[in-house]
Amino acid sequence: MAATVRRVGANAWIALAALLSLAAMDARDTLAQTNYPNRQLRLVAPFAPGGPVDVGARLLAPKLQDALGAQVYVENIPGGSGNIGTAAVAKAAPDGYTVLVISSSFVVNPSMFKLTYDAEKDLAPVSLVGLGPQVILVHPSVPATNMKELIALVKASPGKYSFGSAGTGSPGYLAGVMLNQSFGIDLQHVPFQGGAPAVTSTVGGHTPMVITTISSAAGHIQSGALRALATTGTQRSPALPNVPTLAEQGIRDQESDVILGLLVPRETPQPIIDRLHGEIVKIVAQPETGAGKITVHLKQVEISGMQLKGILLNFAAKLVIGLLYDDVEIDQPHRQHAETQQHAERQQADAGIGGETSGHGVTGPRGG
Repeated sequence: MAATVRRVGANAWIALAALLSLAAMDARDTLAQTNYPNRQLRLVAPFAPGGPVDVGARLLAPKLQDALGAQVYVENIPGGSGNIGTAAVAKAAPDGYTVLVISSSFVVNPSMFKLTYDAEKDLAPVSLVGLGPQVILVHPSVPATNMKELIALVKASPGKYSFGSAGTGSPGYLAGVMLNQSFGIDLQHVPFQGGAPAVTSTVGGHTPMVITTISSAAGHIQSGALRALATTGTQRSPALPNVPTLAEQGIRDQESDVILGLLVPRETPQPIIDRLHGEIVKIVAQPETGAGKITVHLKQVEISGMQLKGILLNFAAKLVIGLLYDDVEIDQPHRQHAETQQHAERQQADAGIGGETSGHGVTGPRGG
């Protein structure tokens, strides 16, 4: 499988330049309304229901509602590896009433797609909620119990085995690309509109392998519906203490974290951003919604929006530029396919087509 990450030059560097500029932005000194908030807030999860972004948003919403004294609801706007929902927030009024919940794909997407929003001009960070590893899973019918056996199996049958992810450009996708590149194997990528539908496909035996967050598959791992082969962190996850890391199995320099964070439209007044950040920090610190819950099996963190910018930049450098220096090939047909898929998903979303992976899911009333 050819990867769809560009060589150094052109758009990959443009994406990083945008993030560098984002990291250098000065906060606006505009004074926020003293009565903020005085109406309902919308948390936009740009992926299908059931995945880590959606779960994180739904865990945050009631706590944020209690803290702010205003209704907070979640709206799912899936499609385009998170780009459709992200674009919706980027174009929303910068008044603090629309908040985007992001994953790691936010960093990679500028190098993968022609976007309808500008990360530098249209969005501003609020807070990082958590960081954590992914898990590599297979259907029980796959005759592999560790990574060595899996790699040997895929090598013996080029093109036969596929893996699902939350979408092109997602951390799961990039982890699969790195495995292909490092071992010369041919795992075929099957993109979904979120971690939950990707996991469902593997549970059903349609996709033999999936790379996703622990939260997306924890129940299926415990029930035996999926077999965990490895996690992608630097050390074992407390949520899966019996599952070894890639490094423990001799696969080094392929660690990757999933990011869960919050952004708002760029011109949102700084006092509102500060208020949101302060409440999120307090929510994540609560024992009943802390590590493993509010952070969805991620390591809870308490950092500022400015620090979030740096983490996003480091993530981009590690995954995007790491792949480029590993000489991963880019093929234009695959990129065109990804953009065609994104366009089709946007049309489906605009038309209101139903189904778990194409419709919008809303908790609470629309509007606001």
